[in-house]
Amino acid sequence: VILAEGYATALSVSLMRPDALTVAAIDAGNLTPVAEVMRFKYPHAQIIIAADNDHHDDEPNTGELAAIKAAKAVSG
Repeated sequence: VILAEGYATALSVSLMRPDALTVAAIDAGNLTPVAEVMRFKYPHAQIIIAADNDHHDDEPNTGELAAIKAAKAVSG
């Protein structure tokens, strides 16, 4: 299971890995809840979080932080 933050990232990932179930969370704040649903639904699956890199000078990287949080929540 590959979980992406947005639709464009999910589409790109699905083209690179057509064998995987790819899911778009639509929003960084939704990554953890969607990851938890995927873990519940697919308890033995490998879950990969395809993080957005929202790097800006002197600002937190929201996409990366949300992806790390989601990955930790589901052993991704």
